[in-house]
Amino acid sequence: MTADPGDTGTPLTADRNDTGTPVTADPGEPPPPMTIAVRITDADGAFLAYAGGILELVSPAPFAPGAPTRFEVDGIPLEGKSLGSKRRPDGDFHVRFRLINLRREHRLRLEALAG
Repeated sequence: MTADPGDTGTPLTADRNDTGTPVTADPGEPPPPMTIAVRITDADGAFLAYAGGILELVSPAPFAPGAPTRFEVDGIPLEGKSLGSKRRPDGDFHVRFRLINLRREHRLRLEALAG
């Protein structure tokens, strides 16, 4: 039996290719979403987007339109008024907030998070 000239001696596994080097994500595949810490009404949520003074979050609870709320996004204390909530298939809520009393440095950090 002859040895394969390209054989590195490393067995093929799901995380290694035929040269034995680790397999990375497909370049055409989007990177996995970045998790940004959100604390809203004593529960954990998720950051979705920020643009034009409107912040979009995933929340375990709905908020009526106009409801004032305080929350933290990546350690930034924020205050906003709900623009409404929509139930998601996973049971959580997609909530949009119009931010009020937003400081310039907080706005810049949110814009950086939104990328």
